[in-house]
Amino acid sequence: DLPPHMAEIAEQVDHNINGGSLRWNYFSPNSRHFVNLYTSAQGIGRDSYYGTGKDPNAYGETKDFTLVAGAQYSYVFEKCLFLPAQFTVGFEYSYNDLNDHSMGFSRTIEQTVRTAGLYLQNEWQSEKVNFVIGGRLDKHNMMEKVIFSPRANLRYSPIEDIGLRISYSSGYRAPQAFDEDLHIDAVNNQSSIVVLDPNLKPEYSHSFSASADLYHNFGRVQTNLLIEGFYTMLDDVFALAKTGENEAGYIIQTRYNASGAKVRGLNTELKIGIPDVFDIQAGYTFQRSRYNE
Repeated sequence: DLPPHMAEIAEQVDHNINGGSLRWNYFSPNSRHFVNLYTSAQGIGRDSYYGTGKDPNAYGETKDFTLVAGAQYSYVFEKCLFLPAQFTVGFEYSYNDLNDHSMGFSRTIEQTVRTAGLYLQNEWQSEKVNFVIGGRLDKHNMMEKVIFSPRANLRYSPIEDIGLRISYSSGYRAPQAFDEDLHIDAVNNQSSIVVLDPNLKPEYSHSFSASADLYHNFGRVQTNLLIEGFYTMLDDVFALAKTGENEAGYIIQTRYNASGAKVRGLNTELKIGIPDVFDIQAGYTFQRSRYNE
């Protein structure tokens, strides 16, 4: 029944969220052509408190507006080169306007993000082989160059009970200022402000994975075992370094580009069950994430 700044550590948020979406789909009579048009928008108003030590200055106010619109077209081939296939091409535009204001320190983060993306892919399909290859071009207003992100995926089933898959994908993170790093230090009885290094470059990722999906029935008992290995390389990975404190004692952290990082691991999942009777699932993931330096 007390205001949040009477607590030693408090995180309190009050959201007012309004949104809506509109979608239109078209299927041709011969089921070869498919068109999808869509748009959605969401507005958020948030009153927040992220503070420690009964800090009366830790109140904040955030206004956030997001708009997404896109179009997608797909065509189904009876045969493309060597297998039946589905070709897809699309365009997507996203807009985000954010204003985060800390009243106690008259500090405001204003961030506007605009991204226009053009993508295409082709998927060859059969009972034994599925092969997907595609790519996406993105123009981000916080990045000078157009970004190309390719992806590929191959699935092979020598028999019905075995599925083997390998995949590659790439991605990026633009040098944006606002994220949860601004708040997470409060758990450690610290409050921080994140600033961007003026020479901060985008972060790029290259991810590889390989998996084996095994199925077998023991009478009515159905089992499934998935074994998957994954490996991701990050170039110019984002990292934080403490660079000082302000007059109020808030830690100032600077986001900069480290040389790189690697994330790798192994994931296993086991499912056992009888349909409509019982189901047991268990999984284990071992992962190691390390900076290069």
